[in-house]
Amino acid sequence: MVTKTIVVVNRHRIRANKAGADDPVFRCSRGKYGKPWYEKEFRFTGSVKLVENREKPLPCGATVWLECDDS
Repeated sequence: MVTKTIVVVNRHRIRANKAGADDPVFRCSRGKYGKPWYEKEFRFTGSVKLVENREKPLPCGATVWLECDDS
């Protein structure tokens, strides 16, 4: 089974960066419940899917995210 990497844009970090912070805004995790890490840049390999699901958001609350196959 292929593990999906999920990438979400963290709007709170974007807001903090407008106020002078310099934090990475892309929240990445391996699978839906994987431990998150943050990146300033993310390169995709393999297939990528853009998902919107308001009925079943991610645990972080995101309703729109990218999924890519690990390779």
